[in-house]
Amino acid sequence: LTGKRNTKPEAELLAGFAEDAMALGAQAIVLAGTDLSSFYSEAPPDYPHIDLAKAHIGQIMAIS
Repeated sequence: LTGKRNTKPEAELLAGFAEDAMALGAQAIVLAGTDLSSFYSEAPPDYPHIDLAKAHIGQIMAIS
């Protein structure tokens, strides 16, 4: 992904990858790393997902 984050073509491309993975039996898509987490910072994706950046931040905040 290049240029401006979360453009419509980029979001559609990622949604297509997610749809393909779900068709193969995936139950959710893991958003690993801050790049994908920040990609969806304004609105979450329409597919089932687990945002690991948010999970890590939650754990850090819980122990601090």
